[in-house]
Amino acid sequence: MKYLVLNVRSWSVKDENTGVQRDGGTVTYIDLSSRPERGEKGQPVLQLTIDAEQVRDFTEAPGLYDMSFSQRRGARGKATIAFDRAVLAQPVSFSQPPQAVVTS
Repeated sequence: MKYLVLNVRSWSVKDENTGVQRDGGTVTYIDLSSRPERGEKGQPVLQLTIDAEQVRDFTEAPGLYDMSFSQRRGARGKATIAFDRAVLAQPVSFSQPPQAVVTS
């Protein structure tokens, strides 16, 4: 399924309790197939936390990506969605300013 990836940010944090260093990334994207919920207008922005190795899947941003997810067993057996991979389908550019709408 295709998603519009707006931003990918790598991060590195140290757990204050354990001292363990954790590296990963945050992907900000729009699910183009989702419909606004009641009371919403436009497309909501979603965020996804990924492993540091998975950041490499995102070769440019913004871009239209084929992203795949799988289900995994989470806490108390509850299903959770996990990111698997992303492949760039098409680069996207926001460098053009919006065209002015002229009404007569």
